[in-house]
Amino acid sequence: MNFMNTLKGKALINHVFKSEDVGNERLCRIKCYLDDRCISYNFVDPTCELSESDHVAHSGDLIDRPNSIYRSAENNCKCVDPQVCRVNFADNTFQCQCRNAGFTGPNCDQAAATTTAIPQTSGTPVTTAATTAIPPTSGTAATTAIPPTSGTASNTPELTTQSSTTAPEVSESTSTTTTTTTTTTTTTTTPSSGTAPNTPESKAQSPTTALTVSPTPKTCTGSWTSKQGNCYLVINEYLPWKDAESRCVTKGGHLVSIHSESENEAVVSLIGMEFWIGLSDTETEGAYKWTDGTQFDFNKFEGSLAAGKGCILMEASTGKWKKLRCTDGYKQFVCKN
Repeated sequence: MNFMNTLKGKALINHVFKSEDVGNERLCRIKCYLDDRCISYNFVDPTCELSESDHVAHSGDLIDRPNSIYRSAENNCKCVDPQVCRVNFADNTFQCQCRNAGFTGPNCDQAAATTTAIPQTSGTPVTTAATTAIPPTSGTAATTAIPPTSGTASNTPELTTQSSTTAPEVSESTSTTTTTTTTTTTTTTTPSSGTAPNTPESKAQSPTTALTVSPTPKTCTGSWTSKQGNCYLVINEYLPWKDAESRCVTKGGHLVSIHSESENEAVVSLIGMEFWIGLSDTETEGAYKWTDGTQFDFNKFEGSLAAGKGCILMEASTGKWKKLRCTDGYKQFVCKN
């Protein structure tokens, strides 16, 4: 396997499939040699990034990056962009791994048959029940049920009527409205005329309105991906943590905040290498805050964190979080809104 000349201060972005810390640039070169997916690599001490393509096929993805070393291997790969070329450098042969579902064939240059699925439309179940209390006359408490609006499913609770020889002291109506996120209870007490102390009461109490609404997934536009009711955006650009947060803000979000195990798994599935998340303790060591201002109520810290203030990145292979000095690394990142 022969490598082309070293390009200092350069890095290839958007094609890194593996990233790990190694001792030096020579070990990074060996890592590339041993992996048949590797066409080129970036090395920024101590991080080695293996790429599945090179600057010849993607000249626009070769960027300036301080302290970076870029080297590509000589190969005769004829795979059509954006496919993956798996190279056997021992005999200088290659095999295309067709990643784009729209193409097939030895060089991934043949259009594949396509199938379009039409999504089903389902209605939102709504259950409505209504009850109106009518002031009693002649010492009798009365309750009248009003039928629900046409076109909705009805579930009317059982109504209770109590009789008394004296006028009821209080008539109460309790209304409860329930959605998937908010429950509001309102109680109105209206004294009736001729109220006498220590007399029996007649009460008409009923949960009068119950709405069941299926949660609606958040609509994500452009390159944003919908997961866990939020929108996420993977940025395949290598930046320090502070610059990564600024880039997310320009995109309409912040570096990703994570609040549950399921969200952690959803986020790590978006990207195949370590990346910045929006957590740091830059103000006070150990006092972690999310850049979007949400509560710090979940973590996946690895066994021990580096001492001192720093910023958090996630290991894609384990889903664990570790701390670096915020200016130490140039990493890819995930935004959330």
